[in-house]
Amino acid sequence: MSTGYRSSKGVLITCDVPTKQFIMSLDARLACVVSDLDATHVFVKKDSVKEIQRELEQLHEKNVYVRPRT
Repeated sequence: MSTGYRSSKGVLITCDVPTKQFIMSLDARLACVVSDLDATHVFVKKDSVKEIQRELEQLHEKNVYVRPRT
């Protein structure tokens, strides 16, 4: 008897919309997204969390302005 439900191990990520869109763009390369839930929630594979964090840190470093010391 099949119930139509499937279970998987993963992590629920809650974030702002732009961050979620970035994670969704990573899915093409990492195949990390299990389910796109809504505008601010995405369920990803547990094994992909560290890689997603690393990619987000790199994005943050590229896009944060650091004022030069005078």
